[in-house]
Amino acid sequence: MLDLNTYQRKQTKILVITLSLIIILGAFLRFYKIGKQSFWWDEALSYSFIKGGIKDIFNSIRSVGGNMTLFYLLAAAWTRIVSVINEGNLRILSAVFSILSLPLTFITSKELFNDSHKGTVCGIFATLIMAINTAEVHYAQEFRSYSLTTFLTLISTFVFIRIVKEQATKTPHLFLYVLFTALALYSHLYAALLIISHILSLFFISPEIKKKPVFIKRLLICYFTILLLSIPLIVLSIYTGKGELSWIATPNINDLVELFYFLTGNYNFIALSFYLLLTVIGILWGNEFFFKQTRSSQWYFIVLFICIIFPVLFSYIFSITIKPIFNRRYFLMINPYLAMLIASGIASILDFLFKLTKNSLLHKLAAVSFFLVLAILAYPGLHHYYTRYEKENWREASEIVATNCIQSLLIYYPENSTEAMQFYIPSWDPVPNIIIHNFVKAMPRKEYVPFPGTDNVDKVCFVISPIHVDNAKNVQLIRDAIQQDFPIKSITELTGVTVEIYSR
Repeated sequence: MLDLNTYQRKQTKILVITLSLIIILGAFLRFYKIGKQSFWWDEALSYSFIKGGIKDIFNSIRSVGGNMTLFYLLAAAWTRIVSVINEGNLRILSAVFSILSLPLTFITSKELFNDSHKGTVCGIFATLIMAINTAEVHYAQEFRSYSLTTFLTLISTFVFIRIVKEQATKTPHLFLYVLFTALALYSHLYAALLIISHILSLFFISPEIKKKPVFIKRLLICYFTILLLSIPLIVLSIYTGKGELSWIATPNINDLVELFYFLTGNYNFIALSFYLLLTVIGILWGNEFFFKQTRSSQWYFIVLFICIIFPVLFSYIFSITIKPIFNRRYFLMINPYLAMLIASGIASILDFLFKLTKNSLLHKLAAVSFFLVLAILAYPGLHHYYTRYEKENWREASEIVATNCIQSLLIYYPENSTEAMQFYIPSWDPVPNIIIHNFVKAMPRKEYVPFPGTDNVDKVCFVISPIHVDNAKNVQLIRDAIQQDFPIKSITELTGVTVEIYSR
């Protein structure tokens, strides 16, 4: 028979190997075909913000109200490190933060339980769920701040749980909480919703902790410091970022359902129901319905639940009553908490089976079965993403322009198309946006008016992004003006982009 120390070393070795394999799998999925897709407009915008000098970078950040400041600064540094600027190399930055979130998910899950074994089981499954989640893989392969925000808010939550567990007695943890919470805010403004979730969860901690004035005092100092550090961001957001969310439509109840399909990475009702069932079991388990838990253990599940529900409900209610701000990709940061609750449901079932049967082999077979079920449920979403999903195809549009539009008049419409096209062909100058805007605004509807600049060229290339066009009539006005002197030669419709070539 193995002695206790030998058995523990063997179990630790198995745990390290299992966790390492899951993280390697997650890394593979995030790097697989990372450069296959074209940049879409948001990614091109990210690059346009950081390609200039430091003054240009801060001017760009100021123009969007300071949102994603930290990402833009890190991305600017990243572009000075990578040897070749292309889609895959730039997206590596996002992939790295997504991969770092995997071991962080594991250690945060372990904090939920006083029982080390239960915490380990929950952590392994939560990490697996995150590793193979289609939404996580998707935004790990996008040159935007979402995976960075997930990483930073997860650190903030982990340290927050530690602070409550230790009753705010360790100053280094308080410092880390302030630091990473402030960084999370500068990575994306929606991180504020998770900070509020933390604060709301404090109403559910045990009365013994609430009565300790030092605990409350130290947390108040933390939040006051975070507020002070966030003042530049708040000022920028109020005075220069008012129009940044103007494109978001008012959500309906179906958007709430779609959000959870998106977060689970599988647009299948049976799969969503399965995840929901496991989540409910996880929550009930954390509140003494199946196993005896202390009041503090209950709180750990409550804080996860609030971190999921509050950001979603607040954004939805705010959107339908005041101003639309509900967009599903902004909620990627709540995915780790959903994964932990799903995993806690699995850990609950496995623990129940073991206590019922006392059969370790059956327990292991059940665990392997859950691994297989999660993999099977994740496969359709991952397969669809890798084989069928397409971003706006600015890469191919630029290839068409570069091949067929030499010495022609270039028109990019609407104005946000310019950043996307210039990522691929930066040296080609289109008609300035102000000229297009003034032409559309002033053009008579029934008179012959040539498009500016067409008198000295024999060809016009008109690149349109239909999904970003606010007014289709403006597109037709430009098209009609061109066609008065230039017959249409070809129309190429790509994903999210149309290239029209006119020639005399």
